[in-house]
Amino acid sequence: MRLLIIRHGETVENREGVITGQKPGRLTARGKAHAEALARQLSKVDIAIILSSDLKRCRDTVAIIRRRVKAPVAYRKELREISSGIFDGKTMPYLRAAMAASKSSRIRFKPKHGESLLEFRRRVRTAIGLLRADDKLRGASVLICSHTAWTREFLRVVRKPKLFDRSIIFVELR
Repeated sequence: MRLLIIRHGETVENREGVITGQKPGRLTARGKAHAEALARQLSKVDIAIILSSDLKRCRDTVAIIRRRVKAPVAYRKELREISSGIFDGKTMPYLRAAMAASKSSRIRFKPKHGESLLEFRRRVRTAIGLLRADDKLRGASVLICSHTAWTREFLRVVRKPKLFDRSIIFVELR
């Protein structure tokens, strides 16, 4: 399986330094332009399916890409960004202060209504397992639209990505 991994376009929240987590997020004009540029690049690739986080910012990015890439889409919760719970919608200093005040390690710190880094890592590993187990995807080119932390964790697990450019990451998953 050949994976092309992209991050959703820039959001208003990204630009303002706000933790979006599992809130919807609103693409900026720049984010929409990035998605359109990606769509032009991706139109040259034979993509069998697009797997995307079900959060609005990814859905909006995929909608722009699908104007040029006519692959079916499946939205999956396991591709969501890490949930910062009560800190979604706030800035990083609030989250950092809560982490510092807690008695938990960074990996076990769990914001109220959120998930710990340990739980998030398990979710990413589950997504990788589902990809590997799907016989219909063997040998196919699959576009994944997700988020920064999800992509970073995915790459940490699979370890040896090949970079196409700054926006598209190509990984052979076996």
